[in-house]
Amino acid sequence: MTLSRYFQTHSMTEFAGALGVSVSLISMWTSRKRRVPVSRCLEIQRLTGGILRCELLRKDINWRR
Repeated sequence: MTLSRYFQTHSMTEFAGALGVSVSLISMWTSRKRRVPVSRCLEIQRLTGGILRCELLRKDINWRR
């Protein structure tokens, strides 16, 4: 699932609050103006109960190390 699809049914404001970041930063990640930092991927995966997986947030990273 993509971030934009996730936010069709979830609150971007609550998500940003849970991560301690601004809604505008989440919006930039969603619109792909900025990449989700690698350091945030696992936190996002945990926060969403695995709905948003690291492998889909950052396809350029080899997560199977």
